Amino acid sequence: MRGNRGLMWRNKLSAVLALRPADTSVRAYNALADRAGLPRIGDAGELMGAAMGWDMGRKDELADELWAACDLPPLGEYLDEHRPYMTAETAARWQADGHAIGLHTRTHPDCSRLDADGVQREILEPARDLCAELGCASVAFSYPFGRRCAPAHEHLLAESDHLDCALGIAGLSPHGTDRLRLERASIEGDMRFSVYGKALLGIPRRT
Repeated sequence: MRGNRGLMWRNKLSAVLALRPADTSVRAYNALADRAGLPRIGDAGELMGAAMGWDMGRKDELADELWAACDLPPLGEYLDEHRPYMTAETAARWQADGHAIGLHTRTHPDCSRLDADGVQREILEPARDLCAELGCASVAFSYPFGRRCAPAHEHLLAESDHLDCALGIAGLSPHGTDRLRLERASIEGDMRFSVYGKALLGIPRRT
């Protein structure tokens, strides 16, 4: 979604929750659930969790249906006003300042539910394309939601020349951890615990 040419499906759901009353969101979601054969929700706080159960192949379609059902503006108009992602120029400045840019999949799926073709489409091909665009040999990869590929497919990541590592979200990893089993701090849920509780557990405090 770099360049603000689209909006990732989870961000669409967040926009629905932020821009529409809770009862509107619930009513629209339950109508969608009925059409798609999905479980209903009782309140707006359940929407994001319920969406994790969607067929990953339909997630963008379902998010678009919910967006339209909640009478949100055309996506192009929304992105003219809200610009949540980096442009190519921003990314270039970021690199020039000494930062690295990594990969977070093509469309932010639950990677534990991908088959081999899905791993290729969501991780390996975007890694190759991103490296070509950035002019680098390889990039770090971070799993959406911290959910790793099925063990049967992890070897595909190891065989790629374009991935430095694969990161979950369980905090810091001990020295010597395999590069495909590394962890990072979570930026979702309880930030205080994820970053300062678990990640720094056992590190003496300075006085």
